[in-house]
Parts: sequence; C-alpha cells; structure tokens
Amino acid sequence: MAVATSALREAENRNDLIDPIFSDTGVSIKVISGAEEARLIWLGVRSMIRNKRTKTLFIDIGGGSTEVSIGDVNDLLFSCSLKLGAIRTTQAVVSAGYQKPYTSIIFESLNSTILEELGCIIPELEKHSCFQAYGSSGTILALESIARNVSVTSSAHIQGILTIQELKQIIRFLGKIPLDDRRKVDGLNPARADIIIAGACILMAILEKAEVQKVQVTSYGLRDGLLQEYLLTKVDPGAMEIGPTRQNIIQEVGEIFRIDVSHADRVRNIAVMLYESGKEIHLFNLPDCSLELLMHAAYLHDIGHIVSYPKHHYHTYYLIRSLHLPEFSNEEKEIIALIARYHRKKVAREKDEPFLKLCKSHQKMVKMLSYLLRIAEILDRSHYGRISRVTFNNLTNKAITLNIECPDDISLELTGINDDKGLFKKIFGVELRTTISQLSQNDIIHSVSSELTS
Repeated sequence: MAVATSALREAENRNDLIDPIFSDTGVSIKVISGAEEARLIWLGVRSMIRNKRTKTLFIDIGGGSTEVSIGDVNDLLFSCSLKLGAIRTTQAVVSAGYQKPYTSIIFESLNSTILEELGCIIPELEKHSCFQAYGSSGTILALESIARNVSVTSSAHIQGILTIQELKQIIRFLGKIPLDDRRKVDGLNPARADIIIAGACILMAILEKAEVQKVQVTSYGLRDGLLQEYLLTKVDPGAMEIGPTRQNIIQEVGEIFRIDVSHADRVRNIAVMLYESGKEIHLFNLPDCSLELLMHAAYLHDIGHIVSYPKHHYHTYYLIRSLHLPEFSNEEKEIIALIARYHRKKVAREKDEPFLKLCKSHQKMVKMLSYLLRIAEILDRSHYGRISRVTFNNLTNKAITLNIECPDDISLELTGINDDKGLFKKIFGVELRTTISQLSQNDIIHSVSSELTS
C-alpha cells in the first residue's frame, strides 16, 4: 500500500524515483489521481462523523494540492483536487526566502490566486449545503495548534475546533511579523513558518465559500483511507458489517488480520483475571468501562503482525486507530489502540504525542491497563497455554503478590516479569512479588515462592 500524490503526479521524471525503489525493495508505488486522493481522505476521515447522514465538507491542505470532498458516512457526493497547496501558493505570490511581513499587495495577490483556483468547485459547494467541515493535514493541525497556544481572539479556544474568526485573527497576526518571528510562534513548527499563511488563507476561503463557520480538526487522513480501502476491498468486503455486539466486532477484526485466536483468547482471559483480582483488593481504582477496553486491546494486541513482527505494537496501534468502528467512540478507539501499543517495549511516556493528548485520568488508565496486558502477554509468551490461573493478592503498603498456577516450568515467563518489576512499582506504587503454584499431573500443589525485589 504505497502511493504517491501531488509531487509525483506532476513530475515528468517520476519513474526515475519509482523504478529504483521497486528494484531495490520490491515496493511498487502507485501514483494516484487528485480525485482518488480526495476520495481516500474522505474514506479515512468519515468515521469522525457522529450523525451518519450529516452532509460534511472534508478539506486536506497539502504542499502542492488541496483535496476537497463532500459526503457523509455512507456516500461520497463530490471530490476533487485543487492546485492550491500551501507551498505552491506561497511560491506563486512571494519570492523564495521572503523574510518580511506580508503587505496588503501580497495578500491581494494571495487571495486572487486562491479564488481563481476555487472557481471550479464553487457550484458544488453551493449545490451541496454542508452543515459541518473536517480538516486534516499538517497545515490545518498547525493552525489549530497556534489557536490553542496563542491568544489571538477574545473568546476561549475550543480544542480541536478552528473557527473562521480565529483564522482571520491568525492570518492578521502572522502577516504582521517577519519570517524569523513566525518561526518562534508557540504551537507552530518552524519548518512551516514560511508557508502557513498561504495554508490559512486557503482554508478560510473554502470555509467562506461553503458558508461553514468552523472546521473540526483531525489527524486522520490519506493513510487511514488507504487502510480502510484495504480492509473493505482486499481482505473481506463484508467483514466490517455491524454485528450484534462490540465483542463480535472485535473478533471480526481479529479474523481479518489473521491473528492467533487461541493466543488472543488466552491473553484476554489472563488480563481479565489480573484486572478483576487487582480491582477486588484495591490495587487500582478505574472506571467500570476500563475492563471492556482492556479486553478489546488484549484480543487485538498482535494484529500488527500482518504488517511485520518488528515493531508490531506500533503497527497494531496505527491499525486500530484506522479502523472504521462506528460502535466505538474515537476516544475509546484511541485508548484501546494505546493500551495495545504499550504492551511491549517502552511504556507510555508523557512525551509521546498521542498519549499526551489524553486527559490525566485516561493517561492513568492506559498506563495501568497496558501493564496488565504486558503481564498477560508475557505469561502466554510461548503460545502454549501454560497458565491455569493468575491472581493478585496480599496487598500491603509496600508490596503485592502475583500468584501464578501452572503445570509446567515457566522460567522464561518469570524472566519477562522480572525484567519489568521496576515498571510495576513505578506505575502501581508497590513492589511485585510472585508465588508459583506448580500443579503436577496428580494435582498436587507444590508452592515455590520467588520474590522480585527492586
């Protein structure tokens, strides 16, 4: 699933890049049309729509082009690509390396260039009266970040929303200062400072012509659309139909990605035992909904294997986020994805952008649940189902005991738990100790205690 967009669409020598990449890696790059790019962006963003029949405007501002689509969750009514990228438009009105503030003449030239290119879609905007707009791409995300970090209007900024009034104030603010000062603006990546004004003017012009007063900002986009296309057409066209329960939906997703179902079931069951026993003795205090989210994350934690085993936890995160699951809110889907992401390797860190965007209570939830999933995965690391039962007990101010019942030697699994003992104390505030109850064939229990000290 490798595609190229505006830059290679227009490059006469694009095969000088495409052919060597295929020869060296075996990856075939497909150059998609502007209309196809717009359609895929709609496909990737449409899951954000709450009311499935609400007619919505989708805007994605790139460097060389801007993709505009109109539709709802089920139907794409219009899509096109405009030669109005933030880089292209900037280069059309100011010389390379322009450092000074924007003059009224530059703004007139900028708006004239934009409106001339917008002319072809104005009839469609008038024909399809849109009630709301969604904006993707780095440009729109950067503009919302500026609005969030810089007081440009008298009214309070609503995170994830960018109003026309805010856009006007941002354009006025950025236009008055030279490039060096724009690079220092809070919330703006310095690398975008030279093209951000053009991007803001493009967005404002489209919203004004569509008579939509605000745009909801999303990180979803083309990549998500490509994954949706793959899921809906290449894997199993009927697999994503809504089932009777959310658990059935999750199981269908697991089938699509060809997971080891037995392993997924065992990891989920172990995670549930850890959660229920931990909650019973007050190891943590999480909302009731957290158990369901843990169960879904546990079942899907390995779907990233379909991409590759190395870093499969990252692939799992991205795949879960990209799924079109109307039964789940975007927040629920994000939490499930993050729990699965942190089931191995590094734990959740404040500097991780997706994690940082969560509220504090959800950050706490992700940290704790991802660690429970980490233990569950370690205990079925062999995929042989060696664990009969596992529970937390004997909680004190200093330590807690993890009792593991198993008929076989689990030295490998214990090594994994031992490696993570410091993380447990950091997250839950107590030391982790283990008691191994080995069950013989005659069900004689031999207790072997092993204390994991910090």
